[in-house]
Amino acid sequence: MTIKISHISFVLYQFQLSHSLFPLGDITKPEVRKIAHENSLNVADKKDSQGICFIGKIDVREFLKSQIQTKEGDIINEDSGKVVGKHQGVYFYTIGQREGLHVGGTKEPLFISGKDFEKNILYVVEGTDNPKLYRTSFEIETPTFTNTKEFMGKDVIETSVQIRYRSKAVKCTLSKSSDNTWVVNTTDKFKAVASSQIAVFYNDSEVIGYSIIK
Repeated sequence: MTIKISHISFVLYQFQLSHSLFPLGDITKPEVRKIAHENSLNVADKKDSQGICFIGKIDVREFLKSQIQTKEGDIINEDSGKVVGKHQGVYFYTIGQREGLHVGGTKEPLFISGKDFEKNILYVVEGTDNPKLYRTSFEIETPTFTNTKEFMGKDVIETSVQIRYRSKAVKCTLSKSSDNTWVVNTTDKFKAVASSQIAVFYNDSEVIGYSIIK
């Protein structure tokens, strides 16, 4: 029997964090590497890991192709409505992606702006600053907070949100509607917001919770 799940996620709560020690918490990465050099640790110059750790040194797309069957579909320019190319399956691409489309003939590079899973269509737009790549609001699943007592029962929360580890956290309002739908409205535009990304919420430098982007 095969059980399909959309994602697995974990969160640490206050009673767990209260028993945790983070000895490197106040030290920058260059300082950690310096200490490692001084102690002749063989990982002192090890490259930073930015891939998917559990698949090893295999290319991510090749890994996906070994797990998911390819299915050719149309690439449509969202601005013109014209078919500009073909793809091998929407699951192999992500919002905001530029490389791997193999579509030419445009003045500026194309970026993936949307995916239609039912029709197997990739939507693209031209130009890195195309407005269709940016959003100031997005829907999320019910958020999980590290301190449930502080936020329990609140329908509006003023906080900050970050959706990529290299992006900055921006001010936002986290709101729950009458039908229990949660929406994040941000003060700054986010580029290439994609479903299943993690949205992490902060009060200054403290992580207060997270959710999955719908």
